[in-house]
Order: sequence, then C-alpha cells, then structure tokens
Amino acid sequence: MIGIQMVGSDYNLISLCNIFNATDYAIQMSSSTNNHIICCNIWENNAGIYLVGSSHNVVEESHFYNNTMSAITIDRSSRNNSVYCNDFIMNGWGIRGEALQAYDDGESNIWYKAMVDTLFVTTDGEGNYWYDYDGNDTNNDGVGDTPYNISGSAGSQDIYPLIHPCGWKENLERYYDVNWGDRKDPWVRSPVPYIGI
Repeated sequence: MIGIQMVGSDYNLISLCNIFNATDYAIQMSSSTNNHIICCNIWENNAGIYLVGSSHNVVEESHFYNNTMSAITIDRSSRNNSVYCNDFIMNGWGIRGEALQAYDDGESNIWYKAMVDTLFVTTDGEGNYWYDYDGNDTNNDGVGDTPYNISGSAGSQDIYPLIHPCGWKENLERYYDVNWGDRKDPWVRSPVPYIGI
C-alpha cells in the first residue's frame, strides 16, 4: 500500500498531511515535476518519500520519524530537487541496524537552503535536522560546523545541518492556529493537524 502515488503529475501541493503505516512508500513520485511537499508528518511507514525520474520538486518543513527504510530516496534519474528544514529522526533502522535517513543517487539535488531564503535560523543557510548528526556548533548559530553526508552515489551533503529540530510545527501553531493534536487524544495515534477557523 502506497500512501500517495503520483505518476506524471506536476505542480501539486501536498501540505498538512499525516501519513503513517503505509506498507510501501508514504509518497511515491514517478516522472513528476514541480511539486511541493510541506508541513507533513511522515512516520512509521515502510519507506518515506521515493522520487523516480522526478525533478524540480521541493520537500520542506516536514517531519520524518521511524520509517523502516530511508525517509527520502532519490533515484538516479531524478535531479534538481530541494530538501530543507525537515526533521529526520530514527529512519532506516530496519535495513542495516543503523540510521539511513536519506539516500540520493540523483543529480544536483540540494539538501539545504541558502541564506537569503532561510526560514528559522540566522546564518549562512539552513539545512535539515538529522538526529544522528554528530558534529559540533562552535559558534552557537544553530548550524553544524561540518556537513551531514547523504548516503548514495550522488555524494550529496547537507552543508548546513541544523543542531535542533526545525520548529515549523510550533510556527504553524503560533501563526496559523494549527493544532497537531496529541497521541493521548482518542482520535489520533500521532500528531494530526486540524486548523482552527
């Protein structure tokens, strides 16, 4: 079972979604371009997002937690995708017994955002929060001093790995009155958004 499958689908917005328990991929994009995934909880699936022959897509401000395989996999025919300001926590443990947060076999995919477009951190740029990042932040600017290496043949790096989770959920709650719920709520197993109107 795939949570959301997109084939030859362009210029779509996937936002404020909660995808869990997919036995295959949470989101699979094939030959799809210029799509935007933002503010989603993607957790406890067999795998997170899989891009096949897909380019110029953006994944931002989302939370990837405890997916059996990698949270994001980009195949060799996918290029020019952007991934930034996401939280990657405990993904990929089902494969090697160690974290495999993301995998990139594509070309020119970017795992950070440059300074002029940063969302939450004042620095040269911002990337993603990787719970297994073991670098330092000697100047206390919220960004690690060394890159986070993305697995895969592309040799990609997040050159601005965040030291703390992105905080996008809190900003949604503060500015847009989004309430993510709680696991204790009888109607939800994981934070699910509902918007106060």
